Amino acid sequence: MPNACNYTWSTALDTVIREESRSAGVPLDLAYTFVAVESGFDPLIRNLSAIEDSVGLLQLNRRGGQGQGYSVAQLQDPRFNLQVGLPPIRRSYELAWAPDRPPFDFIYAVAVGSGHPGPIARADPRMTRIMNAWICFSAGVGQVGPDGAPGAAFVPAPAESLAQFMASYVTLFMFPGGILRGLTAYFRANYWRRKFVYPFTPAFYARRFSAAFDPRRLDPQTRLRHIFDPRIRRPPGHRPPRGFPR
Repeated sequence: MPNACNYTWSTALDTVIREESRSAGVPLDLAYTFVAVESGFDPLIRNLSAIEDSVGLLQLNRRGGQGQGYSVAQLQDPRFNLQVGLPPIRRSYELAWAPDRPPFDFIYAVAVGSGHPGPIARADPRMTRIMNAWICFSAGVGQVGPDGAPGAAFVPAPAESLAQFMASYVTLFMFPGGILRGLTAYFRANYWRRKFVYPFTPAFYARRFSAAFDPRRLDPQTRLRHIFDPRIRRPPGHRPPRGFPR
């Protein structure tokens, strides 16, 4: 059974999704994303409440939504559900796509324009879930192909998917954050070490003793007392010029 991004679905359903997404002209990563977010690949799921009656893979709403006029049995048919729900995604995708558009702006425009889930705020948690699913499906991470064959559950051609760059995009903006957090922790620990640990070590007093005999210590022209006495901070405006020998 194909599985990806913490979702598992049948090989037969995978074939239907592939065929209908190709027929509708929707990139496979987008089709997987909205099916996963809306129904978790469960074609029989139904969300019935006082304000909606959403059925099937794309949770088409029978009360004034894209599922209006169709029976529950019709919308629980995976192929029929996709035939009704994918064309709006295709139209929204065509309007939203631009080569230089930021990824989040693109997927947000598709989600709002296609009605999955419709007009929501950019900071809505559902938007975060859609973005995360799209990144995962577009990258093809940790997937198994149909019939248990190793590889990706989908391997879109370059012209078939618009999100191939997302893997490098996420990598580029993921690691600087970790590096900055690591540097922050390093400098913070170094500050506490110099302030509360180093002054109580023999090395501190050995350095002070040797510095007492350095003729530069009291030279007003060099302003190097901060080097020989770690308790002294360099005053503002008293930084040595570029190339000054240390």
